[in-house]
Amino acid sequence: MVKRLVIDVLTNGVWWRALAFAGLVAMLPHTVSAADAQDVERDWTFVRQVLLTYEFKKGNGNIYRWSRSPRYFAFLKHPSQNGAVRRAIDQINTVLDGIHVILVSQRPVKYDALISVIDQSEMQRIWAAAGCGEFFKHEVDGATCIHVDAETDAIDSVLVLIDEDQDEHAQASALLEEIYQSFGVRNDHQIFYESLTYDGRDRVHRTKLAPIDKKVLIFLYKYLEPGDDEATVRRKFDAHWYEIVVE
Repeated sequence: MVKRLVIDVLTNGVWWRALAFAGLVAMLPHTVSAADAQDVERDWTFVRQVLLTYEFKKGNGNIYRWSRSPRYFAFLKHPSQNGAVRRAIDQINTVLDGIHVILVSQRPVKYDALISVIDQSEMQRIWAAAGCGEFFKHEVDGATCIHVDAETDAIDSVLVLIDEDQDEHAQASALLEEIYQSFGVRNDHQIFYESLTYDGRDRVHRTKLAPIDKKVLIFLYKYLEPGDDEATVRRKFDAHWYEIVVE
């Protein structure tokens, strides 16, 4: 890439391209080579989409996430569902640092998030009763409603609903995806095929967080704060995104 650019400048006299390229390289993290500039913009596009844009409405928002260790209550019908929820929570707890999800199976006096696997028609009723607005006009494998503190942008409460009319593998995948997104990963994308939240036509049901999913969660909870706007997120992305190494 560098050689090609130098030849272009020398033969065509397009000196401003060289200056622009040099400026871009100077802004990249020291761990990222000049040849990776396109990858940086791809990664930023991904981070911006999953953390700052909405899945079902236009516009951008500030960062929202939990600012405390939340209590998740799983109201379930079958033992296999308990196992799927536990595995999902364990994956998230393994990644998080400083915040720990507390999963309770017996109805507590107070909890921060409710998880339930129910019929699609019941999903619509509970969604409305919880003040989550109009339900989707099409059937969904799962849905997450997040209420955010208007003053701090910290997550205040969460409702995770999963359609019971799907096989065990698809149900486990939906549980992991919706629980994962209930931590502030607010949108899907079509950039990294291996990601849990990839929503291209060739998507498959996944029951494991991909490295890129873990990296987003680490970035969100280690470096970002509730209320961070896009400019702040970009600055922190440039400073820290390539410091995060996951397997």
